[in-house]
Formats: sequence, structure tokens, C-alpha cells
Amino acid sequence: MRPLASTQAIVEWDELPARAREIPANFDPLAEGVLMAHQVQAVELAHKVSILALPKGRRTGMTFAMALDSTITAASRKSAGGNNVFYIGDTKEKGLEFIGYCAKFARTIAESQAEGVSAIEQFLFEDQDEKGNTRQITAFRIRFASGFQITALSSRPANIRGLQGIVIIDEAAFHPDVQGVLDAATALLIWGGRIVVISSHNGRSNPFNQFCTDIQEGKYGEDAAVMTTTFDDAVGNGLYERSCWMSGEAATPEGKAR
Repeated sequence: MRPLASTQAIVEWDELPARAREIPANFDPLAEGVLMAHQVQAVELAHKVSILALPKGRRTGMTFAMALDSTITAASRKSAGGNNVFYIGDTKEKGLEFIGYCAKFARTIAESQAEGVSAIEQFLFEDQDEKGNTRQITAFRIRFASGFQITALSSRPANIRGLQGIVIIDEAAFHPDVQGVLDAATALLIWGGRIVVISSHNGRSNPFNQFCTDIQEGKYGEDAAVMTTTFDDAVGNGLYERSCWMSGEAATPEGKAR
């Protein structure tokens, strides 16, 4: 696909964070068993509810799993559940890491479907607050032949409720205005959107922790769920072995014990 007129630059592979660059060349996102059990459960649950909170231990692979699901979703026709996806991380690097994962997956998926896919395009996302004030946010996108796209924003937009599609908020507990993020995200559901909120915890008094409690107590109804994945859960599901495979190292009992 040719870049759009609004594209400022094409992000090269070596500009992405290390975690995105280090995905093995032979990694097949369509292969059987590519996701661990907790990742599969999270993806399945994300398609069953409108609000999904994913409290987790660090580096348990949830962002990776949601990137794969986002790529398949954006590459699909509307009749097959296709939709736009917006990713909002707590740092610009997290946004680049997420879009890098998607770019890696998209190449394989596009070749399999014999359909076009754009490179990672950097552009300016126009954000407007409730008072009508506008600002430009640096953003990264991948466009698919389906007509949908994945957009990773470098900072939180003032008007999340204006986004149409699936919104993934990563490390929500560490955003500067945690409560504002959560309030705006749940408000976008009025327009038929879907939200996935991923985060490690940042204290009991953090609004993300209260958000999870509210869901569990039924304050958001039956169309909301919480799925907790600890680091030990992920290790039990093969995190160490998967990490070794990704880095090209041999998995050993001693290494897993450490």
C-alpha cells in the first residue's frame, strides 16, 4: 500500500524497541499453540465482553497476545468481525513496541491472505477535547486491505470517547490521570466500542484496582469481566520456555528455577 498524504514518515524496523525487533524471523503468528494458555483465555474473553480488565504480573505476554488479536481483527472484513483498533500505552516506546508486534504479525497474515498491508506509518492524530480545543498527537498506524487499521498513540487523547472501534489501554495504573482514562474509556461504550484495560497493579488505592473491584462486584453489569494473571501463572503456562525460544537460548531446569 502507498502511504497516505497524512503520513509523515515510515518507521523502519531498526527504529522499533528491542522487544519488537527480537521476534524470530521464523515466528508464525498463525501456527497452532503460538499463544500460552492465559493469553488464549484473555483473547477469548475479550471477544465475549465489552469491558475487560486484565490485572497482571510484569512481562506475562498480555500485550503481545492483544497485538496478535488486534492484527487479525483489523485484517478481517467487517462481516468477519473486523474493526479499527486503538492502542494507548503509558509511554511512546510502549506504543512503538505494540505497533512493531502488529507489523511483524501483519506481514505473515497479509501474505497468507494475499492482501495488502501498509508499512508502519507515522502521522499526526488530531485530538479534540470537550471544549473544542485541538492538538496534534504523534501516532503510528498500519492499514489493511480490509479498510481497517491499527493505531498506536504516543500519548493519551483528551477525548477517548470519540474513538470508534476497539480501544486497548496498556499499563493503565501508571497513566498520569488513571481515573480520567478509565472514565473516558467506559464512556466510549455508548457508541458500541469495546475496551481492554491491561495493567500491573500500582497500589491498592490506585483507581485501576478499584476499577477491577467494581467489575467484580457487578457495577458494570454482566458485559464486563476481570481476568488476573500473575507472573507465576505465566511461568506455569510456559513463559520461561517461550522466552528462551524467542531469544534463541536453550531452556534448562536451572534457568527456570532462577
